[in-house]
Amino acid sequence: MKYSKDDFVKALKNSGLKFGDLVMVHVGMSAFGALPENVKNQDELSIFTFECLKEVLGEGGTLVVPAFCEWFRKQDGVRRSNDPFLSVCAFGKMADELTQIKANTSYGKNSFFDRFTKMGGKISYLGAGLRWATIAHYFEE
Repeated sequence: MKYSKDDFVKALKNSGLKFGDLVMVHVGMSAFGALPENVKNQDELSIFTFECLKEVLGEGGTLVVPAFCEWFRKQDGVRRSNDPFLSVCAFGKMADELTQIKANTSYGKNSFFDRFTKMGGKISYLGAGLRWATIAHYFEE
């Protein structure tokens, strides 16, 4: 069954995401099965997902994605950190602040994850399991 942009935006909001949020997203859209309406390939799926997240978060929000997501990090307005091990890319209000390096570790004090957690950041897994929980390394540290 195909789903629309409105369906997906509603699902994101029902999951607890809202305007102005700071959220790190791990995406595995293949787990959703059918492609959304009017989406024919991976690039269009990436655009669809990004547009839906931007609609939910609005101009006051910030979206963070691990830098290994090639498509996201190439988008206009996306900033990339230069962390020692796991860099992130951010888009939105706090992108510049979040991608500034303040520690020589990716997980310890003053790292991105430390600042993200203290700023009340949310984690969202869209079709990705907990094995992709990059923040787990921060808690381990």
